[in-house]
Amino acid sequence: MLEEKTRGFTLIELLVAIAIIGILAAVVIVALGSARAKSRDTRRKVDINEVQRALDVYADDHDGFYPMTTPTSADNPLGFWRSSASRPNDWVPGLESDYIKDLPVDPINKENVSQPYPVYYYTSNGTDYKVIANKMESGVGKKWATEDGGKISRNCPENPPFSTCGYELFTFGAQNW
Repeated sequence: MLEEKTRGFTLIELLVAIAIIGILAAVVIVALGSARAKSRDTRRKVDINEVQRALDVYADDHDGFYPMTTPTSADNPLGFWRSSASRPNDWVPGLESDYIKDLPVDPINKENVSQPYPVYYYTSNGTDYKVIANKMESGVGKKWATEDGGKISRNCPENPPFSTCGYELFTFGAQNW
């Protein structure tokens, strides 16, 4: 009598299939993390551009002057830096409600606005200003940071994430602040 073979997969075939699925899952997870970092960097760039537009409208209404962070003096010509960590609703003084609905907060720091996580910074002496998204995560964000012409991004390292790479928008007089 001939024995009928049962059809099925061998243990080796099942292990190979599981290994392939695991490798594919790992690739997808890495790509997803990279896409999220790019998305957050894009959000940061859009936020800073939105603040810049609001600052331009503010200056149009105030004879070309921008909101000052502190009175200027010979000892402190740049004023001081205000951050979205310390003042989430007022890091650019006088801008919210009249010129921008809500001042943006970094996408990572929606609830917990504390250092050393990414935050936004602003400083102005009244005639010039600089706005910074201080920590870009992705390769695209770091590329934007190195191309913006600002001081903080001149030595933008490739790694690690949350480096000192910052996307900056500024007036000509504030380029080297």
